[in-house]
Amino acid sequence: AGMIVLQLIPWTLKNIGIIGSGSLASQLCKLTKAKHPQAKVMLYARNKIKAAELGDLMCDSVEDLLAKCDIVFTTTSSLE
Repeated sequence: AGMIVLQLIPWTLKNIGIIGSGSLASQLCKLTKAKHPQAKVMLYARNKIKAAELGDLMCDSVEDLLAKCDIVFTTTSSLE
């Protein structure tokens, strides 16, 4: 679903945010980087170690991620 959204957006994305650090976040991160190599992919996750394995650009909070990104995907089953 995330890749479909990325294809339908009519503007150029500069910063793409992903919340989560599991397998879905990993897949979305790889696909996003391949489809939009010019965009920065920023991550936020409760597990900072796992998230750091996915990418270099980490945000300290969800609010920080939301403020910096053109679009944000959630890839977590968390209820919080």
